[in-house]
Amino acid sequence: MTRIVFAIFIFLAAAPARAYRPAKNPHYKRKPSGAFGVSASTQPLVDAIDRLDSGRWDPQVKFQLELFAAEHGKTSEGYDPAAPPVAVVGFDDAAIWGDLGEFVFESLVEHAAFKFDEDWWKLVPLAYGRQRIRAAQEQFIDLPPTVWDAQPAYHQFWKYMLKSYQDSCKTVDRKDCRIYIARLLKGFSRDEAAAYARKVFEEEEIAPLGTREIRESSEDQHPVRFRRGLRELPELKDLCVLLLKAGFEVWAVDLDAQPLLASYAATYGINPAKTAGIRLPVFREKFTGKTEEPIPWRVGKVDAVVAALGRPPALVVGASDGDRELLDYSGGLRLLLDRGNKPLRAYAEKRGWLIQPSFKP
Repeated sequence: MTRIVFAIFIFLAAAPARAYRPAKNPHYKRKPSGAFGVSASTQPLVDAIDRLDSGRWDPQVKFQLELFAAEHGKTSEGYDPAAPPVAVVGFDDAAIWGDLGEFVFESLVEHAAFKFDEDWWKLVPLAYGRQRIRAAQEQFIDLPPTVWDAQPAYHQFWKYMLKSYQDSCKTVDRKDCRIYIARLLKGFSRDEAAAYARKVFEEEEIAPLGTREIRESSEDQHPVRFRRGLRELPELKDLCVLLLKAGFEVWAVDLDAQPLLASYAATYGINPAKTAGIRLPVFREKFTGKTEEPIPWRVGKVDAVVAALGRPPALVVGASDGDRELLDYSGGLRLLLDRGNKPLRAYAEKRGWLIQPSFKP
């Protein structure tokens, strides 16, 4: 399977970004146009569909996205509603400002809201401080939550647990450290995880942007710092709405546990069933503490899209090195949200991708 995916990936990576053709009419060829497709002959196509709000879009990027939606959407020649073009959008620090998985993890730690049992504790590696984390938790967990803040053991648990995650991310790649916090949802049902995530997202949407310092005591000179503040990025939400109205099938993909990604993608109008996050198997309706392949990171994002769609997406929006393979795999237009990664930008320029400076709140 891996060899097949890589063969497809290599072939499609060499194709020009504008080479996408609707599935119903593979021989359809668009007429040549000027740079970025901007010409008097293409303007009527764009005028026939809804437009993006100008916002902070680069005007050429904005027009190219609108033109692509018009050329391949439901008003175009060859559009097949049974096999609509697909747009895949990266979410964490791309379509949104923030990291869904980390926000939920931090909240579960703060409120000691994990489903603790013997098997759950085995998910925390000894090398990440399992013994001292558990010893601290056992000192306060049976007390009323209203008195936790006065317990030194509570603050120790809070700090040590967050540090276990940050330390794991320093020693393994991003894929493995995100698998770690996804597995800690063990014991939750899908509905419980989704409901908890929605509550966290509501809190983070009104939290001030910045970082929070977690100390085990007032004398602690080495706090753990964790990010705060989740924000919608209106330009990306507007793009998702435009594509959906144009008849595209829009998917969200990222390295978050599936129920978390599905919960927030819905606020952008994306069907929760059309999300590709870290899949968590269940037993008797509860997450088992394991994960399923493919993990949506780098080539794993391609694998996840292949498994879900069976065909290349028409449009991919990404912002990090973890999106590179998926951007290459796109059968049509690639949009890089440039966050200052110079090698990635150079890679995008060489391949003719659209480049838009990333948006901030």
